Amino acid sequence: MEHITRASLVLRVAFVILSIIIFPVRLLAADEIITSVNFSNATVPIGGDLVVTVEVTPPPDEHLVGVRMWLLDLYGNKIEIDKPYNTLTGYVLLNTANGAHIGYWYLRVWVFTQSDSSLPIYMFNLTNKYVFVYDPAVNKPVANAGPDWLAPEGALVRLDGSQSYDPDGTVVSYLWEQASGIPVTLSDASTMYPYFYAPLIDSNEEMLCFLLTVTDDNLIQDSDICVVFVQKTEDQYQENIKPVANCHRRLRSLQRWRYKRLQSEAADIGVGIGG
Repeated sequence: MEHITRASLVLRVAFVILSIIIFPVRLLAADEIITSVNFSNATVPIGGDLVVTVEVTPPPDEHLVGVRMWLLDLYGNKIEIDKPYNTLTGYVLLNTANGAHIGYWYLRVWVFTQSDSSLPIYMFNLTNKYVFVYDPAVNKPVANAGPDWLAPEGALVRLDGSQSYDPDGTVVSYLWEQASGIPVTLSDASTMYPYFYAPLIDSNEEMLCFLLTVTDDNLIQDSDICVVFVQKTEDQYQENIKPVANCHRRLRSLQRWRYKRLQSEAADIGVGIGG
């Protein structure tokens, strides 16, 4: 039994030495090999998918054989990213079945190359390349673009995103975009309270639609819509601005439905629309 144990140990040592000779682990900085990393999203909901693409530049006199990639959490748990061995783009579904949980996950990459005499391996833990996995029911901020408004042409209209909030953190940025209607110029699209002057109109009423997107401290986003109805008036400088009554609630719901449908259609062709 002792002879078998010794023989087994000798074989193991020989295998390790042979592996080091044939597959040497090279010590180079990550940015000397991996020139770029791209995540399809910086934040991913539980159950969502993630696509990771890396660009690799092998050292001189070596050519790329393939890469392997994992996501690692702060406790060492890992999720392997599926990919054909000889490609640089991988896919992973981040659900509880494969161990995904709420929190930050950074990228581990192994790069396999080949030279005339060996097959080097480069191993990198890219702690500055990470995604945040979140639960939409808990972690997502809530955008509130304020009430819909009736405004006479020429009046100053102030939009209000102050009721937006993040249940488990902080809203760190606001972005207002005009989604439809006669183009107007917002005073500052990145503030909580941007304003604009209602345009002069030819018809009795025109509808302007504004989309507010808020981002929290985990880079998770949510969107909401505000509608401003501009009405024709003889005195274009009057300031009689008032909230829209409940009779316009159905119209606002229709606008939301149209926006969600636009998001879905855009996703089908690979175009992202905030929300």
